[in-house]
Amino acid sequence: LGACGGFVEIGKRDIWTARGVHAERCDVSFHLVAVDFLPPPVLGAAFDALVSTLSGGVVRALPSMSHTVGRTRQAFVVMAIAMRADIGWGPLLLMRFCHKLDEPLRS
Repeated sequence: LGACGGFVEIGKRDIWTARGVHAERCDVSFHLVAVDFLPPPVLGAAFDALVSTLSGGVVRALPSMSHTVGRTRQAFVVMAIAMRADIGWGPLLLMRFCHKLDEPLRS
């Protein structure tokens, strides 16, 4: 986050507070947004703005990875390595498990 940047918390559990952000970075503004309580027109406008920003190249989407259900073990290895490297919970939040309907579920 750049100098005098803004931090928008959209989480529901283990979230940052204004006090916590200020203790780490007194130059950063903090905003808590409950996306699930936004009126549909406001949420739609926000997504439209995000799409425009992404498609215009102003910002890039965060990297992500997908794993099939059969590769669950490898996905958690990647997450464990990221946690040891002090990258944080990002890999967990961005990991998406995909299941093809024609494949049986395996543990």
